[in-house]
Amino acid sequence: MVGASEKARARRQLAERAYGKGWRSFDYPACERCSPDSDGIPYCQWKDRAVRESDDCGPDCGGHEAADPPAVDGDSLRAERTPWRADPDGRGRRQSGLDRFG
Repeated sequence: MVGASEKARARRQLAERAYGKGWRSFDYPACERCSPDSDGIPYCQWKDRAVRESDDCGPDCGGHEAADPPAVDGDSLRAERTPWRADPDGRGRRQSGLDRFG
């Protein structure tokens, strides 16, 4: 039997490998009440939960207070959180087999 935390870790590792190129590549809301949490996810104090800028935030939101979006360095966050490296030493990089369909 595999525990829930082990499953979650394996899924996260798989997702990081599969989507590492675009890791945390979203816009942060331009709202005073929204700031990134320790994982770099936008967290809204007014809604008391994580939010997506494209769906949950904007002038139509009742708690919106216009401000500049927070500056978050996703590359640094990824580097300190995951073993994934975009260009490891001694390795060439290509998408596996996709060049056959061009």
